[in-house]
Amino acid sequence: MARSRGANGTRVLLLVASGATVASWFIPITAVALYPIRMLVTLIHESCHALAAVLTGGAVEGITLAPTGDGVTMSVGGSPLVIASAGYLGTTLLGAVLLLTTRPGKGRGTLVALALIATVATLGWLRDGFSITVGLGLAAVLLLLVRILPRKGADFAAAFLGVQLCLNALLDLRTLVYLSASGHKFNDAATFAQYYGLTPWVWALLWAGLSIAVLTVALRTAWTGRRA
Repeated sequence: MARSRGANGTRVLLLVASGATVASWFIPITAVALYPIRMLVTLIHESCHALAAVLTGGAVEGITLAPTGDGVTMSVGGSPLVIASAGYLGTTLLGAVLLLTTRPGKGRGTLVALALIATVATLGWLRDGFSITVGLGLAAVLLLLVRILPRKGADFAAAFLGVQLCLNALLDLRTLVYLSASGHKFNDAATFAQYYGLTPWVWALLWAGLSIAVLTVALRTAWTGRRA
């Protein structure tokens, strides 16, 4: 019975968060309100590149975030295979984890974990003033939400961020497929193709397929409540 109630609570959170996300697409002013989430997604994406470089024996020279929501990670050494793939796939995996941890009473823990990720990435890899301000600002906002929101509010905020992270990852991959197909040479798929052959759009489609598969499994698992 308790498990059934927990599953129902998770479904409500997912439905409300997804509904709010879809509604935001049709309200122009939300583009401004969702700007911090866009920057959080970019920070996570670039941090996944950086972490992959470190874990495969490379070194990170720095991460730069741009006001447009773009970012770049400068690294030396490491495995190009892992580093180039890590941005989109790593963001997708984190989004999947957020979906799997979406349940009543767990929102504050999720927000604290995201704040910790933002803080560690900022102190470890961000170099310029704008990027550092954004990174620490995101961490501060997340911790502020933990402090001021009631339990249900924190649960919704965490679920909303999880849905946003997943959708932004997929939308970014859609953009990557388009850029790769149109011959754009400065993106992760183009970098990957330089090392491992084939055309960039093939790798972009492969990453998109893997991301969709991961998110489908995560969403189904979160919806049914079948967790170990």
